[in-house]
Amino acid sequence: MNDPPDMVSYVHPGFHETITVEAHTRFAAGVRCHTLRVSGVLDAGAISSEYLNLDNGIVHGSRNCHIRHITGQGTIEINGDLICDSIDMTGSLRCRDNIRCSRSIVINGLLVGKRHIEAESIALTGTLVSGDVNGRTLTIHTLHSAMFDRFGMDGYGERSQTGTVTVADLDAGRLDCKLLNADTAVLREGSFVEHAVCTTELSLDTSSAVVLLNGGCHRARHLKSA
Repeated sequence: MNDPPDMVSYVHPGFHETITVEAHTRFAAGVRCHTLRVSGVLDAGAISSEYLNLDNGIVHGSRNCHIRHITGQGTIEINGDLICDSIDMTGSLRCRDNIRCSRSIVINGLLVGKRHIEAESIALTGTLVSGDVNGRTLTIHTLHSAMFDRFGMDGYGERSQTGTVTVADLDAGRLDCKLLNADTAVLREGSFVEHAVCTTELSLDTSSAVVLLNGGCHRARHLKSA
């Protein structure tokens, strides 16, 4: 950010009940709050907050962040880990390291956890990029909209890519995965898995493929291609 110093607001250390970011704002080290509302641009180190609500805002965190609940629409970029309870947002969430969420992740847009993503359930409409994914359920629906291209929001319609997926139930479109461990899995829209270990059932449409299949699952090719 190249704003002149007098154009940047600063939040001083300590606990704040509510912080509202409407312009370019920087947090000093040691800022904590209950509710953080962002409609402008926030530059921070570690972020510690119970609630983060995005209103077309942009959040940059340069260290590990602990945010219990994330809602709204906007952009989050964290140069570290994100520890949370729940996420329900539209836009893009990028973490250089890990995303660990004790409950659910629901995102319309882009979800990137370069090393590891873990949640009880993950429901994504858009694109997922991660080294490893763990959870009970993972659902990936392709995002079909020209709106994002018009507004320069690239990446939302790309193929999802992961190293290892370990879940009970998977339902995914346009997913490239090296190793899949699942009880049941549904692969659609040209998904490609190098090695799948499936214990109950694996279903594919005619555009999807699994190179190596292990486990005691019943393999069914009865899905219609998109």
